[in-house]
Amino acid sequence: MTVTPTFNTKEGNEISILCEANNGNPYSHKLELIFQENIIHESNTQALDYTIASIEGSHSGIYQCNAYTLFYDGEEKYSSLTQEVIVYLSPIIVSKKTSFEASIDDAVPMPCKVHGFPTPSVSWFEVNDSLIPGDEENKKIMEKATEGKNMITSTLTVIVANESYYGKYTCKATNRIEPDDEEMMEVIKPRKLGVHFQTIFPSRVDDRYQAEPAANYKNYRQEPDGGSQEIELSPYGESTVISTKTLTEEEKVSSNTNPSSVSSDGNQGDKKEGDLHPNPSPFYVEERNSAAWYKGEDLDQDRLTLGRTSQNPELYEVVGDEAIFEYNLRILNATEESNDKYICSDIDLRGYSEEAYVYVIDPPDVSIVYTSQNPMREETDFSAECEGTDANPEEIEYTYWIGPDGKKISDSTSLLLKNVSREMSGGYTCVMSNVFYNGDKGNGTATVEVDVQYLSSINMTVTPFINITEGDEVTIHCEALDGNPAPHILELLFEDSIIGHSDETVLYHTIASIEASHSGIYQCNAYTLFYDDAEEHSSITCDIVVYYSPEFVSDELEFEADIGDDVSISCEVHGYPTPAIKWFDQNSDIITGEEENLNITVRLSETLVKSTLTVTVADESYYGRYTCSNADTIAVAVTCTVIVVVLIVGIVLGILFYNKRVSKKQSNNTEFTTVTAFIVKPVDTFVRLGDSAQFNCTYNGAPALKAWYKGTTLIALGETLQNSTGHYEIVSEGNVYNLRLHNATSNEEGEYDCTDVAERTRGAKASIYVINSPDVVVKHSQNPMREGSRFSAICDVIDANPDKINDEYWIDPVGDKVSDNRSLSLVNVSRQDSGEYTCVMTNVFYTGVKGNGTATIVVDIQYLPYVNMTVSPSFYTTEGEEVTVHCESLNGKPDSHKLELSHKENVIDESITQTLHYTVASIERSQGGIYQCNAYTLFDDGKEEYSSMKQEVIVYCE
Repeated sequence: MTVTPTFNTKEGNEISILCEANNGNPYSHKLELIFQENIIHESNTQALDYTIASIEGSHSGIYQCNAYTLFYDGEEKYSSLTQEVIVYLSPIIVSKKTSFEASIDDAVPMPCKVHGFPTPSVSWFEVNDSLIPGDEENKKIMEKATEGKNMITSTLTVIVANESYYGKYTCKATNRIEPDDEEMMEVIKPRKLGVHFQTIFPSRVDDRYQAEPAANYKNYRQEPDGGSQEIELSPYGESTVISTKTLTEEEKVSSNTNPSSVSSDGNQGDKKEGDLHPNPSPFYVEERNSAAWYKGEDLDQDRLTLGRTSQNPELYEVVGDEAIFEYNLRILNATEESNDKYICSDIDLRGYSEEAYVYVIDPPDVSIVYTSQNPMREETDFSAECEGTDANPEEIEYTYWIGPDGKKISDSTSLLLKNVSREMSGGYTCVMSNVFYNGDKGNGTATVEVDVQYLSSINMTVTPFINITEGDEVTIHCEALDGNPAPHILELLFEDSIIGHSDETVLYHTIASIEASHSGIYQCNAYTLFYDDAEEHSSITCDIVVYYSPEFVSDELEFEADIGDDVSISCEVHGYPTPAIKWFDQNSDIITGEEENLNITVRLSETLVKSTLTVTVADESYYGRYTCSNADTIAVAVTCTVIVVVLIVGIVLGILFYNKRVSKKQSNNTEFTTVTAFIVKPVDTFVRLGDSAQFNCTYNGAPALKAWYKGTTLIALGETLQNSTGHYEIVSEGNVYNLRLHNATSNEEGEYDCTDVAERTRGAKASIYVINSPDVVVKHSQNPMREGSRFSAICDVIDANPDKINDEYWIDPVGDKVSDNRSLSLVNVSRQDSGEYTCVMTNVFYTGVKGNGTATIVVDIQYLPYVNMTVSPSFYTTEGEEVTVHCESLNGKPDSHKLELSHKENVIDESITQTLHYTVASIERSQGGIYQCNAYTLFDDGKEEYSSMKQEVIVYCE
């Protein structure tokens, strides 16, 4: 089975399909050619030749040739061969609409739908032929391919920000098949709608006037007679002029005869006042200021004007050039009542009048009737119907609905929104159009605001947000966000009791001096009253943990023991975080519990630690004071005058003891002569990662030696920095001693102390909190991968401050959200799924600003190429001719690394490029038969596979 000239061809070409039955025994008695399961040709010989004179895109597909054989036993069987025919189609733009009306700030989507094979690429151009990239703020391009239909739709959406966006835009489609196609589309201003006037007025010449015959104006599409009318378009509700006509020179030379009054004997008769003629001829009278306009039939009651005086100046006025005796009637503020016949006449010669009709054209008055509840709750259905009335013409030609995004969502009078969500709230507009007599559309609109009601989300923050310590002032802030309607009550609860209430959408509750008993779960409720008087609430909780200083609860402080006794000394301490208890011996050396005759056991709970030191009094050296503390060193002097073991209990804030006989060890430092007082103290500061911040510190007094500490680490002594990180700078002038931080990192987060080295407790402390967006990383399955595989990825945060992630999702290569969590899963991937996928993770800074962190993975999907194989000059040839076999590897990923041509299962040529050309200078009959071209691809997983194509070469003998 062969296709001539080739199996892949261009639309419009002629092709021939040849089927031959070879080597059967007995010979086949019938050949049959099938396309799309239909028999398109038959032959009772060993060969079948089917020609398509001008091939079309619909001829693409699989052709099958069946050779039927009738065997000796009467059984009929067939063998078959298939061949795909590919028809290349040049691009054709099939979009119908090329003109788009839009007002300022409207979004105008202009779809350009293109058919062709291979699938065309589409570009957009300005009127000056400059390319539109598609990512500009007010000009966006979105493409969507229709699988299996060789169709692509490229939509250019123009936001008409100002008048410069009106104009023409060109959509150009190309593929490798010529010719290209292009279509010009235009964004225009909304066309005026309104009133259509067709009029005739008698014209004056010198001191006479002549009445012209009237035409039939009851049909707008009829061309009027005599050329004496004027047609205007004016907006409904504005003014227009019914105008006159000045006579031409030929019309001025006119007879005073009236043919219709000539007697049957040929004598001319005089025109009498009051006579009416259906088609009066020119007639002249002396000039008089008696021209009048009338509305309707009654010339006695319905006069509008006399001369240039209007009977109702608010509705009518006379205008025109007095020099040429124009008496033009202007109708002001045209309404439906302006529909009527208008007559111009001379009040003294009423028999000579002319008439014209005024038709007020009016778009439909559109009204909307709800057929369901509005407002409504989420996940319910909404429906509405629109009606059009008072239209002229009355027939409604077009009806459709437009959603809040400006897109058409219905082509009927009915609107149905199922299972509504908050995102579907907004204005839905019904558009009803009639067609005026000049072909313009009259658009009437009505809009319904779909009000979808839902509970609000709540934001709850606590200040300060970390390290809340007894005595701190703490503020709890609740705020209701984006509810519809807004909540009418906010309540703050602690241990099921209401401790705060607000009738607004925000609530602040301050605890002036927080205590450990204030630790626990705080809940904020936002109560919403819906349209049906149902009250519901949303809520959020926050766990507040109050840090408090250790408190010793041990009662027994003195113990007596003999040599050889074991003495267990317990130290029980409350505090949060749970205190770390250390023991010290008589020499203030720390006890680890691993020393001989000394053993330590510890029992822990969330806020209580009980540490027991067991002392085996091996000799008198074990008598003395043993100290329990959560400090690193002992800041007291101890003495022992009796043979007892004495427990001295202390806490971290300065170490305090219960035993009155213990006094505080005096400092060896020089006493201050003047006490240092800090009049400007540093305050807690939030700084973005990489930004700068400053602690302000101003003192009053004479400090012995000023310094800045970070925790226990000395940062600066005087004006000299004590480290070389490059992040700190001292700003010192007079009594000002400020610490400036540059290029903040997480290492700079912590508590800072502006102090006097000689008297640390007189310092001023504050903390820096370094906030940063999430640092996102992605872990993924095998990538690259093969078509049909499954791809999965998950993103994680390795650093963020605050560390709470409020939102996480994935975006696909075209910008659509494909996952609402940190996991991405693509099942049975195809080559169209290749591209860049981005994970977005968001935290919310303490200022309310969002911090977005992203990480991207390029999904690389690999697949075998398509093999194209042709024979030149033809696959059937004659012995002695030169024949060339062409192989080409197309569109694989990665590219094939080797092409191989075989004949009768023997490799006869190879190529390491994407093409192979094999020439037989003088072909012989033995070189006929099946040729196969294989394109080998080495994938990233190390596997080598190939795609192939076969072509039979038939050699005839002379």
